[in-house]
Amino acid sequence: MLHNFYGTNGSLPTAEVVDGPEGKLYGTTFQGGVTDKGVAYRIAKDGTEFELLHEFGAAEGDGVNPVGNLLVGRDGWLYGTCFAGGTINAGTIFRLRSDGSEYSTLRDLTAEDGTAIQSSLIEARDGQLYGTASRGGAN
Repeated sequence: MLHNFYGTNGSLPTAEVVDGPEGKLYGTTFQGGVTDKGVAYRIAKDGTEFELLHEFGAAEGDGVNPVGNLLVGRDGWLYGTCFAGGTINAGTIFRLRSDGSEYSTLRDLTAEDGTAIQSSLIEARDGQLYGTASRGGAN
């Protein structure tokens, strides 16, 4: 065991960790943190240096309950998805730097986009991000 999640530092770590910049592991938890709506974190491969990078739901319109693995983009940013939250509580797509700075919502999802995301993003050769949703869409 590398780390014991216990509430304020995150709980329900359902996504896999990813190998990221600085030789550290990056991940999210579905719940936990001060808001109990999930966190993004990094940790050294030996289990030391655990650090919270972002607490979801702390700001108005923020995504909550992150799902899927983080994606380390070719540009060095970390990308991810949230099951809920955003301006209409339909989920979000977000990015942040590997040190936790410059967190931003890239897209507030709508029924037309698709909602109830439960998967990770992928980055195609053209640099575009792709993902799936279990509800919504044009049909």
